[in-house]
Amino acid sequence: MTVWYALRSLSLLMRSSTPWRVYPVILRTRLTVLRDRARLAPRREAFRAMVRERDFSTDWFTRRLDGWLTVFERHPLPASAEVLEIGSWEGMSSLFILATWPDARLTCVDNWQGGGICAGIAAGAGSEARFDVNMADYADRIDKFTGTSAAYFAARDPGERFDFIYVDGSHRYADVLIDAFEGFDALKPGGIMIFDDYLLPSNGGPSDCPAPALNRLLSDRRGRYELLAVSWQLVIRKLPAGVPR
Repeated sequence: MTVWYALRSLSLLMRSSTPWRVYPVILRTRLTVLRDRARLAPRREAFRAMVRERDFSTDWFTRRLDGWLTVFERHPLPASAEVLEIGSWEGMSSLFILATWPDARLTCVDNWQGGGICAGIAAGAGSEARFDVNMADYADRIDKFTGTSAAYFAARDPGERFDFIYVDGSHRYADVLIDAFEGFDALKPGGIMIFDDYLLPSNGGPSDCPAPALNRLLSDRRGRYELLAVSWQLVIRKLPAGVPR
C-alpha cells in the first residue's frame, strides 16, 4: 500500500462519516492478509489456473482472493449455501463461488451493459456472452436476473434469504444504498455480506460513491452485524437476533 493510496483512502473515509470502529479493523485486516499471504498461495494459484482456462477480458477479483479465503476459513458457509451476487460481469467471482461450494446455488444479478468502472470496456452482449461461456459447467446451479438490482429486489420473493451476498454492482450512492439495505434484509442471520470498492473515490459529486452509502448502513444497522474485515472490500456478518455487538 503506497503512502499516496493510504492518504487518499483516509481522506475518503474521513469525508464519508465513517464510524470510528472501522479504522482499527482496517489495520487488523491489513496485518492478517500480510500474515496469511504465503500460506494461501497454493489455493490462490489453483484458482488462477482455473481462470486461465476460461475467457476473461478483465481481472478485478483475484487480487481480493486472499481476503475471501481468510474470511471463509473463519466463517465457513454451508455446503448448500444460497448466494446472491449483484454485479457478475464475466463471471470470475461466480466461478470462485460455485467451484468452492459444490452444492451452492447462485443468483446472479447484472444488466451486462457496463457503466462506471466498466464504461471503457466493451459491454452488453460481449460481457454476458463471456459470462455464459465461463459458467457453462455450472449453469444448472445459476439463476440469472438480467436487469438492475433495484428491479431484482422489487421482483424477488420477499421470503427468500441468502447465506452470502456479494455486492459489486453500480457504484453510485443511491444504487449502493439500495443494495446495502435490501441486501442486508435478505441476508440470513449469521450470513456474510461482502461489498466491493468500499474505498473507490467518486467520479461524480464528492459523495457519489460506495463509502457514504455503506457507512450509512454501518450506522443505521449498528448492533446487528459484526465487522469482519475492511480494506478495498468491506465484510460484515449479520448477527442472529438477540445477539447485539
